[in-house]
Amino acid sequence: MKNRDYFIIQNVAAIIVGMLLVMWPDSAMIYLVMTIGAIFSVSGILALVRYYRHRNIIGYNYPLIGTGSLLLGIWLLIMPAFFINFLMYIIGLAVIMAGANMLVNLNVASRWSMVSGYFYITPILIILAGMLVLVNPFTVATIPFIVLGISCMVYGIVNMINTIKFKKDPDKYEY
Repeated sequence: MKNRDYFIIQNVAAIIVGMLLVMWPDSAMIYLVMTIGAIFSVSGILALVRYYRHRNIIGYNYPLIGTGSLLLGIWLLIMPAFFINFLMYIIGLAVIMAGANMLVNLNVASRWSMVSGYFYITPILIILAGMLVLVNPFTVATIPFIVLGISCMVYGIVNMINTIKFKKDPDKYEY
């Protein structure tokens, strides 16, 4: 197989991954949380194994950390949607508070300076965005995966075009 063939396969893979992310962003989000759960689980298991091998060493306190990591990992694997919704509610509340803080600061600034009504548009939009997250957290959480999917597809297509257009003898180049 030539270098160009590997490069084309890499770009086709990027396009396919992008299409999957755009078509099923909610599944991608769940699998991401489950992957994080698997990583926590493996980390916890390794910490527990390490503890039981070296438990006679003074100050080696991995059973608590390892057990916590393992339990959190299992919880993430079993209930990924719960964590996604929980995180989105926290983000939604934080965004609403940030918008409200901007409104308060504009009100304070209006005491010593003239503040145009246009300055109030951004904090109001920020508060509305936070409310949208609270009303529909799961849909809002999928947007980054859609953007990532589109980016992967554009990357694969543009690189494919560049490979075909700009490389006369691609086997002479390292990718």
